[in-house]
Amino acid sequence: MAGFEFLSPLALAALVVLPAIWWLLKLTPPRPRREIFPPLAILLRLAKRDETPARSPWWLT
Repeated sequence: MAGFEFLSPLALAALVVLPAIWWLLKLTPPRPRREIFPPLAILLRLAKRDETPARSPWWLT
């Protein structure tokens, strides 16, 4: 029980500090990230490759 008695004040202090942290985050929100227009980002990620097979498939020949 000694460990439980020791941790209770720390938990209480954390619960008291939690609204202050929430208030600070609401007061100063993080800077928004700059995002590229999503369809353009998807198109830029696609690698345009011209691949030719070593031989033609059996069903084509």
